[in-house]
Amino acid sequence: IATKRSMSAGTIFTHFLKLHQQGRSIDWSRFIDTATYNDITAGVIALNMQKGDRLTPLYEHLGQRFTFEQIRVALLLWEQEQQVKSE
Repeated sequence: IATKRSMSAGTIFTHFLKLHQQGRSIDWSRFIDTATYNDITAGVIALNMQKGDRLTPLYEHLGQRFTFEQIRVALLLWEQEQQVKSE
């Protein structure tokens, strides 16, 4: 569908993020696997990142091996995990 409508993966991802923010349930595991999640969150911890920090330093720290979309998904899942731990 994205190809037919000339939409990029980033545009589709942005639509999924908006749906998530509206309270829709999204299966984010379809976007990244466990190993990718673990690598990205290890980078987040190594850089002592805080919510709202720029993603470019993390992207570079990870050797540009992951897309910004993968990084955003990992951060979203990590934030959810941290919220559950703090409750």
